[in-house]
Amino acid sequence: MDPSTGCVHTPLGGVAGVTCSCAQPLAPAACSGEPVPPIVGRLFDRACHKAQLAAKAGQSRRGQRAWRHLLRDLHRAARRTGRAAHRRQLSADCAQAILQQLGVPRLSAAQ
Repeated sequence: MDPSTGCVHTPLGGVAGVTCSCAQPLAPAACSGEPVPPIVGRLFDRACHKAQLAAKAGQSRRGQRAWRHLLRDLHRAARRTGRAAHRRQLSADCAQAILQQLGVPRLSAAQ
């Protein structure tokens, strides 16, 4: 650790990044007391399942298809989260925390 910069970590990419994000609960601390829309949770769980399938299949056609579906499901979950925030079903802080968590695996999966 460098005292001038503090703790620095390199974000994980690919399967490791998605697996790390999936290991965390979807409802962050910013959402305490607020129910996350069920469709967002289902899409996130399905994306995590697709990540496991993609990890097993590797670079085969089946693995590539699993990655495409993974990215699609994360995009849909992010869109539904934004919609819930717009309709005031979620607070802005909660929606931002969920979108941040959804964005981490989405960006790392594209690497």
